[in-house]
Amino acid sequence: IFDKDFGEMISSKKKNEQNPIYGEDFQFEIPTLENMELTVTVMDDDFGCDDKLGRCLIKLEDLDLTTEPLEVRRKVDDNKFSPDSWIHLTIAYGEPTEDADAADTLSHVGSAAYEALRTRHPEHHGKLWNVTNGRVVGDLHQTPKEAWPGGPTVEEGHDDWFPEIMGEILSRTKIWADVCSLGSPDGRFMASFKNALAVIAESAGERDEPVVVRMMFGNIVGMPTNCNAVRDELTADLPE
Repeated sequence: IFDKDFGEMISSKKKNEQNPIYGEDFQFEIPTLENMELTVTVMDDDFGCDDKLGRCLIKLEDLDLTTEPLEVRRKVDDNKFSPDSWIHLTIAYGEPTEDADAADTLSHVGSAAYEALRTRHPEHHGKLWNVTNGRVVGDLHQTPKEAWPGGPTVEEGHDDWFPEIMGEILSRTKIWADVCSLGSPDGRFMASFKNALAVIAESAGERDEPVVVRMMFGNIVGMPTNCNAVRDELTADLPE
């Protein structure tokens, strides 16, 4: 009986790095985890013949793998007179996910992005990515009002209504919502968003699945966003 080989993947090369970080994805199509082993070999990069620096064998069936990524740490070189060498991997196993909203609705670019997401990052579906389509409901809002093609000089406080209406729209979320902005919320926007999240949290208590709200902010030079601090302030008053 011979072992079946399901392929080999080779990472990129790192120069002058004692503790290289790769951040690369590799996919193998395997029928089962039973008796399945992953061999990892670490090599140097010489002009002539490359030397083996370390190696480990991972028995996949012992890891209880699912589509949720699992952090795996293995020793690849056992040294007597210097520190041991280790590798850190993130491993997942499962079928690519499907999103019902993707059927016959995406452009060529959208289809390529969806294929990459569903095959490489299925565990993040519903948390970090979704597929959707729709139409504008109601009016588009802008500030100042009637600013295009040109309007009268505006007074202080003319935009106070805008944070309120953004919060009201966000509070309608039932499944998931995405908020994209160059800057993180503060002042009236922070207060409005916190009120919206409180409404969402109350309605989410009646659901089996969590409601997902994702926010993306620009990383402007000289004005970095502390996303953890923004998250903590937005959720400070929410129930556990």
